[in-house]
Amino acid sequence: MRKIPGYILLCMLAAGSLTGCSGESASFRPIFTTGLSRDGLFRIEEEEMTAQEAKIVLMTELVRYQTLYGSGILQQDTGGQTLEEQVKDSVMETLGKVMVMDEMASTYQIRLTAEERKRLQEGAEEYYDGMSQADLAYTESDLEDVLSLMERLALADKVFQELTAQENTEVSDDEARVITVKHIMMKTGGLSQAEKESVYSQMLEIFDRLSQGEDFDTLAQQYSEDTQVEYSFGRGRMDETFEETAFSLDNGEISTVIESAQGYHIILCVNSFDRAATDEYKIQLEKKKRWDVFESIYEEAAGELVCQVAERRIEELDFPADGSLGNATFFDIYERCAEQGEEGTEDT
Repeated sequence: MRKIPGYILLCMLAAGSLTGCSGESASFRPIFTTGLSRDGLFRIEEEEMTAQEAKIVLMTELVRYQTLYGSGILQQDTGGQTLEEQVKDSVMETLGKVMVMDEMASTYQIRLTAEERKRLQEGAEEYYDGMSQADLAYTESDLEDVLSLMERLALADKVFQELTAQENTEVSDDEARVITVKHIMMKTGGLSQAEKESVYSQMLEIFDRLSQGEDFDTLAQQYSEDTQVEYSFGRGRMDETFEETAFSLDNGEISTVIESAQGYHIILCVNSFDRAATDEYKIQLEKKKRWDVFESIYEEAAGELVCQVAERRIEELDFPADGSLGNATFFDIYERCAEQGEEGTEDT
């Protein structure tokens, strides 16, 4: 079985596929309370997630969005919430999952090895040394907070790995095949039947010109009503008719005129099997299969636990809008530790 990297949990940060403290579940029992320690945001059984640890993750995610899309992105509306609020909910959900999975580690007697702890210590020190004074002031964290968070994540990832290790989650090349195509499209939305027939006739003329050897890119630039000509995708990503036709083509082959929900298309196959993209997509599909297997185990464990939540403290978590924070390296460093970790003797 292919070994999937140990940081799979972080790849699912925003997916919400399992229920944590902030999620809704018929079996999970959240209790809203103020009976936590001064820094506690929520507790599962006897273990607390502190504000310091949560702020490290929150800062990492929000800075990442700011870096990619600009500082104003955090206040954009995403359907009743700002992006900042949505990311905060996602972070709290993910940390709730981590806490539940760490409780599962006790049940299944899963522990970090001495070598894994050493790697995490080195990673925590690297991250902490790279924090600015503004980062430290915002998170109010010290090295022990960073190490605690890394160890929580690593243990949760290890629970996932070990409890799904024997499951058959292999994905074939054909299931994961990624192709690259170009297309010429004319839209038909809102057109009368007569207008659609006229558009279809134009597309047939374009097809005839392609059949006579005219350049596909030139005709696409002249006639296509899609601003994007080239697409790379796997199965289940596109309109069904478009996808079925595209996957049936060989390299360099051009389709006849086809109709999708968007309009009429002529498709040129650029690459019928992108090896590198297929391998990458295969890992994503294998992760998804393993999460599906893990979900039932997780839900059973979560149903036995009580989560105490300091709801007001979570609501009061804010993020400075002045651009003073810029450290988004936590997951990069953690992922490197997870990739490099070696098996060793379990601590007792």
